[in-house]
Amino acid sequence: MRDSKDPDGPVLLVTRAALRSAVDAARASR
Repeated sequence: MRDSKDPDGPVLLVTRAALRSAVDAARASR
């Protein structure tokens, strides 16, 4: 668990979550 030394880790997780939420919203809107 190298979160403090790897700032890209949490950022990637957040971006992935955002992308997933966006995809889910797009599917729900249809």
